[in-house]
Amino acid sequence: MDVSPTDAGEVEGAGRYEFEETAVLFAIANDGFVFKNWSSDGVVVSDENPLEIVVVCDTLLTANFVEEDEPIDIEYIITLHSLPEDAGILVGGGTYLENTNVTISATANEGFVFVN
Repeated sequence: MDVSPTDAGEVEGAGRYEFEETAVLFAIANDGFVFKNWSSDGVVVSDENPLEIVVVCDTLLTANFVEEDEPIDIEYIITLHSLPEDAGILVGGGTYLENTNVTISATANEGFVFVN
């Protein structure tokens, strides 16, 4: 387990686990820091703390922290689905920061009508 920045905190629960065993990881912030998220190879995998994962391979996670007074950006994912799948074109799905105004649109394909 890694910690970023290195002086921001520590991780409990790291170690060797059997295949498909559940690991419970705790990110503990040092004074002046708060936990932000877990990442692997620079990709955010979770913002849960503690984090429960089923071990299926060697995994290196980083507990990321920010300074206490630094704002934490919260992101939400908007997923759009059309029923039936080929009924139209959907625009506006994606990942957005909290409090962002988002416009979504649905344009019906020929032979379909937008309902709701």
